Amino acid sequence: MQGVVTSPDDQVFEHLVRRQHAQSLEWGNVFSAPRGRGRSSVLQPVAKGWLFSGEVRYVRAEQTNQRQVFLTLSINPTRFAAYARRFNPDSVQALRAIEPHRLLQIDPDEQSALEAGALSDWDNYLPGDRWLSLVTQQWDELVALYVEAITRHIVTDFSRRSGAAYPMMERPQLILLPPTEQVPQLHHVEVHWEFPLDDARLSFAGLELALRAAAPNFEITEEYTLREGREASSKWLAINLRTGLSLKVYPKLSTRLRIEVTYNGRTRSVGDLVNPEFRFSEDLSFWQRLEHVRLDGARRLNHILAGLPNLARQEAANEMIELACAFAEITKRAKGDQDLIREVLTQLTIDGAIDARPRTSLLRVAKALAKAGVLEKVSLIERSSSQRYVLLEPLASTFHRFRDRLIHGGEG
Repeated sequence: MQGVVTSPDDQVFEHLVRRQHAQSLEWGNVFSAPRGRGRSSVLQPVAKGWLFSGEVRYVRAEQTNQRQVFLTLSINPTRFAAYARRFNPDSVQALRAIEPHRLLQIDPDEQSALEAGALSDWDNYLPGDRWLSLVTQQWDELVALYVEAITRHIVTDFSRRSGAAYPMMERPQLILLPPTEQVPQLHHVEVHWEFPLDDARLSFAGLELALRAAAPNFEITEEYTLREGREASSKWLAINLRTGLSLKVYPKLSTRLRIEVTYNGRTRSVGDLVNPEFRFSEDLSFWQRLEHVRLDGARRLNHILAGLPNLARQEAANEMIELACAFAEITKRAKGDQDLIREVLTQLTIDGAIDARPRTSLLRVAKALAKAGVLEKVSLIERSSSQRYVLLEPLASTFHRFRDRLIHGGEG
């Protein structure tokens, strides 16, 4: 995004930029300390603690009393919507009555609550309640409000700090053009879909096998590579479809699977990465461009899913609880807690292992099963607070066959 700073005295402007991050207001600093003291430009990153990140670059203009402003933002509308839920709004429009600095500030209590509900330390998901339905129906309005709140907050913060330091006639003023009056460039865009499931991790296991089998046949593949990893107890799988374009799959909650299509415009613009029918033209507005990316992502996702082999759809969690009766040792160590039994069997069926966080019932069961000779503790290479226990033979093979039977619907 672009804008301009006007200042009667360039030295006053430079002094304000160097000092404004140290001034105290009723909210935290929007900007951190500037970088560089060049005559031509100054770079100032956004401070931590906000529901957006980025940087602003002030570039000397031809007019002696002006600086051009280039604002680069990284925004996450899903995370914004998740935190906005704490205000109990009855509509997206109701959020406009809340001051931007309250709307955009990360709330530690809300962050902890969101992270506790996810399979990993994520705070960018929406619980399945009425707010999720409202956000889905009013998504375009939410994104517009979010961007507007950010620009208002940045301008207000700059103005308040300028007014606190200088008299009226000497104050530098910041003006940012709204998206309706410009077309901000898109450098990186992620579009995603979430699917409610009885057991997202088991469904992920089946989707993972199908993606591995189908990936070489993707018509849009120019560069095929597969990446995989783990964040706490949630495993993810990513496929680089071609340069600048990738698909990522992972269970977000125990009952929700998430699929993302990512456009990274480092070597090619996002507008060139989409399908020809959705390519950007100069007369496309910012919101129309976002809609083109969303439509292109949906087209690519449907194309990929249509090429996958049929997966068995079973009430996996219920079957796994029935299976728990055949594993008296697991039931005993879990002390009959069906939710805990479900968690143990789900992890063992998917990964042949248990990943447990410190001071949890799951870790207590894993340690007990290790003492009983069912599991064995292994060291994690990646940096993680979780502890991992893997199945020993012959149970490892038993659970592997059970996983295959669930995924392939009992065939063979």
